[in-house]
Amino acid sequence: MSKTPIRVAGALLSLTIALLLPLHAWAISYHTIVIDGINDFVADETMPGTSNSTWYFTWDSTSFYFGVDATDVASGSGTEWVHLYLDTDPHATPLSGDGVSSGVLYNTQQPTLPFHADFHFRWKTDNTYTNLLDWNNSTSSWTDDNTDSDNFDIAAYQNGTYVEFSIPRSGLGDPAALYVAGAMINEASGVESTFFMAPNTNTEGYDTSYTNYFGFVLDAGIAPNSADNVDCHPAIIVTSNANNGAGTLRQAITKACVGGNITFSGNTDIYLASELAIAKRLTIDGGSHAVKVSGDTGNDGSPNVRVFDISASGVVTLNHLSIVSGTVTDLGGGICNYGTLTVQNSTFADNSATGRGIGGGIFNQGTLTVLSSSFTGNSSSNGGGINNNVRGTLTMVNTTLSGNLVPGWTQGIGGGIINWGILRMTNCTLSDNSAPSGGGIRNLGTLHYRNTIIANNSGDDCRNSGTIGDNVNNLVENNACSPAFSGDPSLDALALFGGRTLTHALLPNSPAIDAGAPAYCPTTDQRGKERVDLRCDIGAFELRYADSDTVIKSSFGGGVPYSFGPTWISMTLEASDTGSITVTKHLTYPGGMFDEGEMQATWWISSNLTTPFTATLDFCYTDLEVAGLDEATLQAYRWSGAQWLPQSSTPDPDSNCITVANVNAFSAWTLVGSSAPNALTIRILAADGSPWAGLLLVVLSALLFQQAWRKPHMAG
Repeated sequence: MSKTPIRVAGALLSLTIALLLPLHAWAISYHTIVIDGINDFVADETMPGTSNSTWYFTWDSTSFYFGVDATDVASGSGTEWVHLYLDTDPHATPLSGDGVSSGVLYNTQQPTLPFHADFHFRWKTDNTYTNLLDWNNSTSSWTDDNTDSDNFDIAAYQNGTYVEFSIPRSGLGDPAALYVAGAMINEASGVESTFFMAPNTNTEGYDTSYTNYFGFVLDAGIAPNSADNVDCHPAIIVTSNANNGAGTLRQAITKACVGGNITFSGNTDIYLASELAIAKRLTIDGGSHAVKVSGDTGNDGSPNVRVFDISASGVVTLNHLSIVSGTVTDLGGGICNYGTLTVQNSTFADNSATGRGIGGGIFNQGTLTVLSSSFTGNSSSNGGGINNNVRGTLTMVNTTLSGNLVPGWTQGIGGGIINWGILRMTNCTLSDNSAPSGGGIRNLGTLHYRNTIIANNSGDDCRNSGTIGDNVNNLVENNACSPAFSGDPSLDALALFGGRTLTHALLPNSPAIDAGAPAYCPTTDQRGKERVDLRCDIGAFELRYADSDTVIKSSFGGGVPYSFGPTWISMTLEASDTGSITVTKHLTYPGGMFDEGEMQATWWISSNLTTPFTATLDFCYTDLEVAGLDEATLQAYRWSGAQWLPQSSTPDPDSNCITVANVNAFSAWTLVGSSAPNALTIRILAADGSPWAGLLLVVLSALLFQQAWRKPHMAG
């Protein structure tokens, strides 16, 4: 057995996920401005102000930067100022939260603000005064508690008509988003006015109020000058399931700032009268709520419209959603994506592209990443589940496609997926899909696949007319597309086995158990359950002890280590054998109750090997299972039918394992420290969802209890 993955796999997993995702999935770098009077702002950080002024905004992880280019910046006047108001806890209702909607009084001018500001920045054009006021909620006043010698490390530099500033984000309380509005004012009596305003939709004049503002989500890779950042909201909660209007998802998409986040007030089913179009960076997250977005307008079982349309400028994350019953006659019944789309923990069900339409669940002509999601019952003429088109890049991890189909057209291809572009699949399961060609997947582009199951599909599992790149530890039942393994993967029926999306569980005799390549394994499976046993499984589902305490393997090669998943045993037979071995792990003390030195674990091993055998066993354990025991003194014991017998053992504490060589008989086994355990009393621990496992334990128990209820201590 290779023991390394026990310690190493976890360290590899985060790196593995990073390597699986395309570069666009990671945020673009921030832009840092050097405050030196030279204008370093770029085009998408440039906004027009009123009266031909120009304003600039951007940020990085430590500072917020802004600048102004306007004639009066160079006036050198002692009565003219550059102003900026900031709201550092922006609400979806801007006139709420901490702060105040009344600006600072300058002579007789005191503006009304469109949000609750908690900071006011000001710079005098004679370059004698730069500081930041903050609103004190306790005293209901603007507080000048930072002078020029202590101004939160604000930096300013003027060069003619241009001036630029930086404000440390820490001085603003490290906000994740801001509302801002700016202007210049002249406070001289007789000529008082407010002018050079930003946004430029505000109206200049004496004692004028701000009616519009910018909303900025201070993440990397966001274009500040987007029109979607005017009068927007960085975080919105959907409160209505109506198709449109106040509190709806449609309104939230329209009102969200670039980079904004949309959540939901509770469980909701939304039935759309028209598709939801997204052309900006946005996250929509159902969170812990059950959120269904349906293209079945009347909820009458007859789909009417597509659900989401993501344009080329869209950078969208959809999380914890059910996208159902969308339909089109062209591209993408559930989603049509030309942008950068990430789908996580979501369900695509019963979406369709009818007639010669393609991509039942998703049509992708952009960059698509699908994580821990399921596609079921989707249909189209090409790509029942997903159509990854020729310019599309698709990355899939921990995802199940089951029951998707290409119906009624003899030329239809790709029941689960059709790939014309670049497809990367890791730990996915494609089962029970159908099409005339490529029932599971039809590849005409470039396919990289790892630790993936493709089986039980109608119209062949995998058909390749393109290029196969990475091809690591895959199981394809009909042996197409050059997999490492073939044959029946022994999958359970599609169901909820924990988590929020449907999966095919591995049955205890599945050859996919522990057959994955550890270097490519995600940290969790589709359900969000950790892949923590000896080696990861192939497919989207990781069989864990909570799923089954029993693993069955058959047809062994001589000298090849075979691990038994959640039982944490690996064994190597000296000679090849076509028989089978069953391992069941009980979390019970060998004597039925605790005795000094005992480990709370007992393994039952049985076989129907065709010849006498010699095997090497590796028993592995978690730190919790051996808490209080000296791992260096652990020894294996085997139940002979009458007593526990010590076996020559080699502990390996660094790998959390102990090795026993020259084994030629199976029965019950346990590990102990310096004291010997009492005789075994079995507690029946049937596997979840596996009623026959309980019967096996009953039979084993009966054989043991024929000897005695409780035997003396082990023989030495």
